[in-house]
Amino acid sequence: MNSLFDPKTFDPSRIPDSAWEFDRHSSDGTGAVYIHWVDRENGLYVEKKVNLIEKDLVDLNKEQYDESLTKRFGEGKSVARIPMNVFYKEIAPYQKVGDRDHLKWWLNHEKNKPYRNFRGKI
Repeated sequence: MNSLFDPKTFDPSRIPDSAWEFDRHSSDGTGAVYIHWVDRENGLYVEKKVNLIEKDLVDLNKEQYDESLTKRFGEGKSVARIPMNVFYKEIAPYQKVGDRDHLKWWLNHEKNKPYRNFRGKI
């Protein structure tokens, strides 16, 4: 094994984009998997999964958000579309422990506006 690789301190986010190699598409076609070889001889690598449909989803959300500026809120109105990878990373852990306010806070936060498809404050 590569003596320079320490899984406790290794940070894949510091690997430049140019160092990742395309490996395969996900089985459902919505993602791509890239690998970075840490030690090719011993088959040691890290994987990075990229959601391919997120840009399309964000573009659609923006279009619908812009159209909603003249519309009224209504019961059962969809206000957001969130990719599953974002949901499981940023929302699900809070719902799992019963934090019902986190989703509302998250949707109203400016950095999450790309996932909103209807105007207003939740």
